[in-house]
Amino acid sequence: MKKIAVIVFILSFILMACTDEKIRLTADQLKATLADHGIVLPDKLSYKHSVFTERYNQILPEHYVIDEHQSISIYVYPSCEAAKEGYEDFTNKTATKKLVPHSTFQVANVLIFYVAKYEYMDKRIKDAVENLPVTK
Repeated sequence: MKKIAVIVFILSFILMACTDEKIRLTADQLKATLADHGIVLPDKLSYKHSVFTERYNQILPEHYVIDEHQSISIYVYPSCEAAKEGYEDFTNKTATKKLVPHSTFQVANVLIFYVAKYEYMDKRIKDAVENLPVTK
């Protein structure tokens, strides 16, 4: 049962607000929404190398280690289409790799990788992403 839950959570790729290319989000908006949900990211960026911190579609992420069991990478693209291309780039470059448990979210122009083993996954991350203030 735990494996099924892990698979469902890993496969949760949320596409929201991509019908209007004028919709834009910033990393600051995402961080504020996470804070509103009780997830405070550290002030210091992490530079730990992994497939979740590499350049995809020419963008490097802001990467934060939340605690010893969780990290989040935030890719802010100029458009929703560029974010989709970033995810495709990630998929192509990692197709033959065995990835650690993670969740992928795309909201408007932002691509997010949340990395955590199942027992440490924080539902508030998904809740925050679903409640992002999408602006035009």
